[in-house]
Amino acid sequence: MFTIHSFKNKNGFTLLEVLLSLTLIFLIVFPLFRFFLQAYDYTMDSRNKTIAVNIARNVVNYMEKQNIFVIKGYLDDTKGGNKFVTLSWGDCVEDETCVKPSVDGNRDLSTCSESEFNDFPLFTSGVDPSGNKIEDGRICLSVLAPEINNIDFKDQIKVYLTDYYEDRTKSDQLINLLKSENDQTAIIGQINPILSGSPNYESQLMKFYVVVTWHKKRDNIVLEGVISDEAFR
Repeated sequence: MFTIHSFKNKNGFTLLEVLLSLTLIFLIVFPLFRFFLQAYDYTMDSRNKTIAVNIARNVVNYMEKQNIFVIKGYLDDTKGGNKFVTLSWGDCVEDETCVKPSVDGNRDLSTCSESEFNDFPLFTSGVDPSGNKIEDGRICLSVLAPEINNIDFKDQIKVYLTDYYEDRTKSDQLINLLKSENDQTAIIGQINPILSGSPNYESQLMKFYVVVTWHKKRDNIVLEGVISDEAFR
């Protein structure tokens, strides 16, 4: 008659077995964790880039509706020895310190007045639902300093105004520069040589380039637009 003997290891797992098990778990879990982390980063980058592109498009649409005679006069009066001027949210109002946060989290513009050039509003402003002219710069600020998902983009948007140059090569060089460079000194040193020569259609057309910085390690979003005399629209 056969007797079956049962053997039990009462000593538990050895240290080597535990280490091997942990190593195996690490080898399986870590690549999965890394995959999901990369997928999350990709999703967030894609979302943020989409937001930046939409912001840039909105700025382009806004700038194309501006009065070319006011904007052209501002360019000629302000550019000095350069071939361009830069606009940002601070140019929406006469004094940017007037823009303050309010108790409800919105902007308090009660002491603000829209920026002017030669007694004309620098940017078009529109009217409120009651038909009153909006003179506190809120329309401009909503475009050049939007707040999206509780993020204030006012320091991430710039508009570069230039005369109109037909040469496509100049535009391509300028776009590539603004995509990759954020240092203003470097930009000034490179834009002027790019925009050499005489501009075209000086009294009828102007160009501008909208730059939205959305990620330190990614190229800026850069869109090109044209401001034209209303007779050409």
